[in-house]
Amino acid sequence: MSRPLDGVTVVVTRERPGTLASQLREAGADVVHVPLIERRPTVDGPDVLAAALAGLGGGDWLVVTSPAGARAVFESVDELGDVSIACVGEATADAVRTNGRDVALVPRVAQLDGLLDEFPSGTGQVLLARADIADPRLVTGLEALGWAVDDVVAYATVERAPSADEVDRAVRGDVVTLASGSAARAWARAVGAGASPAIVSIGPSTTSQAQRSGLRVTATATDQSVDGIVAAVVDAVTAAGSASA
Repeated sequence: MSRPLDGVTVVVTRERPGTLASQLREAGADVVHVPLIERRPTVDGPDVLAAALAGLGGGDWLVVTSPAGARAVFESVDELGDVSIACVGEATADAVRTNGRDVALVPRVAQLDGLLDEFPSGTGQVLLARADIADPRLVTGLEALGWAVDDVVAYATVERAPSADEVDRAVRGDVVTLASGSAARAWARAVGAGASPAIVSIGPSTTSQAQRSGLRVTATATDQSVDGIVAAVVDAVTAAGSASA
C-alpha cells in the first residue's frame, strides 16, 4: 500500500527529531536531520527555575511556551506542585503530558496573543519559563490581567551553523520543515533565499519570520503540533504533485 510521502525526502531542522521524524517516516518519507538550533542552559537558569517552581502553590500558574521550556522545567525539579499549566501549542502540551502532568490551557490560536486572549484574570502568581529570545509582551500582557509574573529565562536558544555536508544534503531534499523563527533565520543564513526545498512552517509566527528572512514558505501548519506539521507536509507534497500532473 502506498503512503503519502513515499519517495519524498524531508529535512527536519529541530534540535531533537523525535516524534516528528518518526511520523514522517511512518508516512513514507526519507528523513534527513540537520539541526539548526541548540538549547543551552543559562548560567543560573536551572537553579533559578527550580527555586521559582518550588515557590508556586495552589491557584498559581506555570506558563510554558515551547517543548524546550517544558524539558527545562522537568529537568529542574523531581516533582511539580499543585499548579495549573498553560502551554502555547500542542507540541508544548505534549511535552508536558509526557512528564505525567495535565495541561489546563492550550489556546486555540497557538501564539502569544492567543494565550493572552484565553488566559484568566487573577491576582496570584504566574511563573513564565521561557527562552532568552521570547517576546516580552507576554509578561506585560499577563500583568495586565492582574497576575504577579515571575519571568525566568530557563534556557538560551542558539542558532547552529550546519556543516557544508549537511547543507548539501539538506538542499537535495524535497521539503524542509521549520519549527521556530530561530530555525527560519538559521536556514536563511545557511542556504539563502534561492533554490531550496519547499518550506513547510509549523505556524504563522514562524512563517512571518521566514518571510522576513527572505524565504518563500510553501505551506503553514494549521495546527501547531507534530501532527499539524506532518499534515502540512503531506498537503504540500500532494498539491505539488497535482500541479505537475
